[in-house]
Amino acid sequence: LKEGMVLTVGKDFWTTADLLKVEDAAKTIKAKVLLLAIEDGVCALGTLRDYGVKPIATISRTISGKNEPEKKRTEEISFFDEVMEVIESNGENLDRIVIAGPAFYKDNFLKYFKEKNEDLAAKSVIENVSTGGERGLQEIVKRGIIERIVKEWKVQQEVQKLTEFFEEFGKDSGMAVYGLKNVDYAKTMGSIKHLLISNSTLKKGKIEKNKALDELLS
Repeated sequence: LKEGMVLTVGKDFWTTADLLKVEDAAKTIKAKVLLLAIEDGVCALGTLRDYGVKPIATISRTISGKNEPEKKRTEEISFFDEVMEVIESNGENLDRIVIAGPAFYKDNFLKYFKEKNEDLAAKSVIENVSTGGERGLQEIVKRGIIERIVKEWKVQQEVQKLTEFFEEFGKDSGMAVYGLKNVDYAKTMGSIKHLLISNSTLKKGKIEKNKALDELLS
C-alpha cells in the first residue's frame, strides 16, 4: 500500500462493532485545537481543521537585544500580551493549545500565560520545532505532532468516561452497571446514556458473546 492508493475492504459479515469502528475512523477531528509557533518576536497562530491548519493570525514585533534587558523585557511582555489576546479571542471550548517553538522561548511564553490566565493555560502542551511563524506551523503538521496530540486527547476522553463510571459505581446508586446481563437489562429499560466496551472484549469474545454484543450495539 502507498499513500494516495484507494483500498476497498470486503468482509462476509460486518458486526455493528466493526461498522462503528470504521465510522469512527472516518470521522473528522472533533478536538478543538489551537496551534501557535512562537520565537523571539514572531508568532503564527492557527486552528486545527479536518483538512489541516487554518491560519488565523501572524504577529511580528522587533524585540531589543540582551544589552538592553529592561527594554527587552517590556517589549516581550507587550508581544506576549498581543499573542494572548488572539488566544483568548479564539479560546472558547478549546480542548488543547499547542505551543511550539525553538529553545526556551515557548517555555517563557507559557510561564507568562499561566500567570495571566491559569485556566486557559492549563490546556497547553509544549512542543519543539525549529522555528516560529508560519514555517513553524507547517513543521507542526509535517512532524505528526497534531496526530499525536489528537490521539492523546481521545485517550483522555476515554479515561474521563471511565472515571465517571467508577465514581458513580462507587456511590452504589444503581446508575452505573457492568456485565453483559446488567447492561442488556438497562437497555431494555431504555436507561443507557453512555455505553463503554473495551477493545479486548470486542477482540477476544466468543462467537456467542459477540452476537450478544452486536445485539446490544444495534
